[in-house]
Amino acid sequence: MKFFNDFLALFYPQLCLICQESLLKHEECVCATCLHQTPKTDCFTLKENEVSKRFWGRVQLENAAALFIFNKEGNAQKIIHTLKYEEGKNIGIFLGKQLAYAINESDFFNDIDLIIPVPLHSNKNKN
Repeated sequence: MKFFNDFLALFYPQLCLICQESLLKHEECVCATCLHQTPKTDCFTLKENEVSKRFWGRVQLENAAALFIFNKEGNAQKIIHTLKYEEGKNIGIFLGKQLAYAINESDFFNDIDLIIPVPLHSNKNKN
């Protein structure tokens, strides 16, 4: 089966969804270069961060975080739009792994009860 997959990859290589270059065997969805160039938040090192401040006075919570900084036309936008609008199941799994890694490295998230994804707005879902 490995031989068949390698042969198939010659004609249909897995491409980075950001730069469209071929992915290496150990890469998933986004190449290491593009992932490194995607701006990350400081939410996993600062308890009072931009995400948690948005919830102040609305919801009682201990910590809040976002993995990437969202810039229009940026790498994070391409990743999120693939997930939301192109039914990117693989990118969802990839993002989950990236988030799990960030959470495991953080001291602020030792006793997580719940992770809430940002849902697709109903107006955009109709499109």
